Amino acid sequence: MSTAVDQVKLAKAAMKQPAFREVAAMMEYIDYKGEKHGNWNRLVGHNNVVGIKTGTTTSALGNLSFAAKQDVDGETHRIVGAVLRQPEGGVDNTILSGALSAGDRLIQAAQGVLESATILKKGTVVGYADDGLGGRTPVAVTEDVQAVGWPGLSVKLTFTGEELPHTAKAGTKVGTLTVGDGTSGAVKVPVALRDDLVEPGFGSRLTRLT
Repeated sequence: MSTAVDQVKLAKAAMKQPAFREVAAMMEYIDYKGEKHGNWNRLVGHNNVVGIKTGTTTSALGNLSFAAKQDVDGETHRIVGAVLRQPEGGVDNTILSGALSAGDRLIQAAQGVLESATILKKGTVVGYADDGLGGRTPVAVTEDVQAVGWPGLSVKLTFTGEELPHTAKAGTKVGTLTVGDGTSGAVKVPVALRDDLVEPGFGSRLTRLT
């Protein structure tokens, strides 16, 4: 049996396709006979809702996968979610209206709490360059790291390193920190040496050899 989590994964994948996004955002369409049909998802076109799909049966009740937009700090972000097995409700006390009503409440709640926050300040140490002989040089983000979400959201951080020279001055870029899941909406911030990177001293190398 499909779960809401399954539906969200499917919806997120589908919304990556431009053609799908265009169709999902239609409030109505005209068929090959020239007849006009409205979108069963009556939320589309209102409150920045841009999709996605309703589904109702007497056994499965009212279901909806949805997508909406919200601007935060001048950038548009997409909210994707799903509601399943909704009973009769809404404006006409049907299972379809019940699903739409539940989805609308979730959309507006998510839009209301979505915000930008600083999760790492410029200069925060996020790792170390290890010379393999006990010496470690701290590396830090070179600018404030911002993320968009809601209170309590876990943010995925991924570090991609570059080839390190034997010596380098503080401020030398050594990699990139990615905030997010790596999609087009992910934020990338340079990571640099906080201190000078120096070669291990003769004593360190001698100790290692012995």
